[in-house]
Amino acid sequence: MIRSEPMPPEHPAPSPRRSLLPLLAAMAALAPLSMHLFAPVLPVVRDAFAVPQALVQLSISLPLLAMAPATLVYGPAADRYGRRPVLVAALLVFLAGATVAGTAVNIWLLMAGRMLQAVGGIGALVLARTIVSDRNAASELASKLATLTMVMVIAPLIAPLVGGLLAEHVSWRALFALLALVGVTLLGAVIRRLPETRPPAAPGARIRRGRLAELVVHRAFMAYALQNAMVTATFLTFVAGAPTVFADALGRGPAEFGRYFAAVAVAYLVGNFIASRVSTRVGSRRMVTGASVAALLAAIAALALAAAGVQTPWSLVGPMVVVVLCAGLSNPNAQAGAISAFPQAAGAASGGLTFLQNLTGAVATQLVGMFPATSTVPVAALLVLFSTLSLASLALLPRAAR
Repeated sequence: MIRSEPMPPEHPAPSPRRSLLPLLAAMAALAPLSMHLFAPVLPVVRDAFAVPQALVQLSISLPLLAMAPATLVYGPAADRYGRRPVLVAALLVFLAGATVAGTAVNIWLLMAGRMLQAVGGIGALVLARTIVSDRNAASELASKLATLTMVMVIAPLIAPLVGGLLAEHVSWRALFALLALVGVTLLGAVIRRLPETRPPAAPGARIRRGRLAELVVHRAFMAYALQNAMVTATFLTFVAGAPTVFADALGRGPAEFGRYFAAVAVAYLVGNFIASRVSTRVGSRRMVTGASVAALLAAIAALALAAAGVQTPWSLVGPMVVVVLCAGLSNPNAQAGAISAFPQAAGAASGGLTFLQNLTGAVATQLVGMFPATSTVPVAALLVLFSTLSLASLALLPRAAR
């Protein structure tokens, strides 16, 4: 059973060995890396298998949907059995998925491999957040999560460009060979370097079977988790919808989309950098609220430009840079607020947080695929929708927290 109790003043002191942050960042980057590396080649895969756009879009939305229930398994399992064995299992699943997807002879096998890959990758993300929580006090958690995200975002920063270049000059299948190589490298590093970090004060599972509903009824957890999920949905709306809009409406190739996406990724990196420096001083609630308001205004600007007939790469990418900058500011603070609600079940709280994040992401990516890619209007409209919901989610915060 989860008990919502105050965070102890300090977690067990970190190991005197060198920092685990680079390894944790690489683990956390595995799932977004596989997403961002693949997104620019959606039109290429669609043509290679001669399938409709809505069907190939499932290779993005189904993996996100598969991630959602997996997160509910990883968190409690890590609280019961420890972080290391669960993480090793997740990385093995990721490698199996990369193998299946890279050798797929039809769209269905590709989807199956992508789903396996997603289930393994999301385990690494859940465990990375959990281990950061194990090693840091509540007052420092938002700053540490921001630093983690800032380091891990370097890989997704260059992933769309790399994916586009590989698709144009080698093959879209080369993406999965690269991901398999990354997975093997991480597995070796985890086995050699990662100690067990589960706090001795919280042995065993803190969420009994059938008691996951306790997360749902906790208002502070749900406010922060939903806000984080809706912000992620805005980002994934762009990731899933913009490549096809660039190809069909704007006549741009996957490599060019990758270059534009780099500006978006840099904005997220800048937001994380700012959050890592000021979150402890400003406070999570102020950071999340201010960023949510600014993101909504930028999304409205994108829709206004699209509705006025302005159809250029920067009419969409420009406002998206602001939206993603705000996401970089709010995400680590929202994640810290959600995980800190249950300090003695950090694995389960991290899993529940990621469950909502990927469930809404799956809905967003499939929703954007249902609209024609002949203009930027559908993508901009969905940005407004999810930005509005992210701000509205904060109304769930208890009055004292607001």
